[in-house]
Amino acid sequence: IPRGRFWHAELAGIAAGAAVGAAALAGIAAQGGDLAQRIASLDATADTIGFDNANGQLTDLAVEAASFTGDLEGALEAVTNLANTDLTQDQLSSTLETLTGAALQFRETLSLEGIADGFQETLAIGEGAGSFLEFLERSGVNIDEFNDGLALARQAGTDLDFALGVLGGTNAQGVIDSFREQNEALIAS
Repeated sequence: IPRGRFWHAELAGIAAGAAVGAAALAGIAAQGGDLAQRIASLDATADTIGFDNANGQLTDLAVEAASFTGDLEGALEAVTNLANTDLTQDQLSSTLETLTGAALQFRETLSLEGIADGFQETLAIGEGAGSFLEFLERSGVNIDEFNDGLALARQAGTDLDFALGVLGGTNAQGVIDSFREQNEALIAS
């Protein structure tokens, strides 16, 4: 056992390092609990609305979106938000992919979770809302025309189709396709 005046400093350094490591492990454990809670919430939502999530398909969609954004919690929340609309499972999958492209396009200021929340709110209130509205505006969509079209579509019961059509007319799908092509190895990891 080393002795001398530096011995106490070495022990203090080791103790400090151990404390930092313990704090990091506690943070990971806490995040793991949060993630488990979000996955459980997604499963409950899926059961409530009649989606088939027996094999974890919705969770897989979130994991795939997180492979682009780097934010699993946000992706899980985005899937939950989209599941609370009238989207079918196939529509949810393609909409999530397009919204992921939107989040990549404006990575510094818009999150996937926020855009999906805005999409859900837009359908709920019948006019553009939140980060989805901001995304549309940044993509060159005339918001007054969007809101007028959405109101007419809502009267006809086709508001979801209208919103999906406008979303499809943005460059978001091209962004995610390009990102996927250029970053295959990164996405796979």
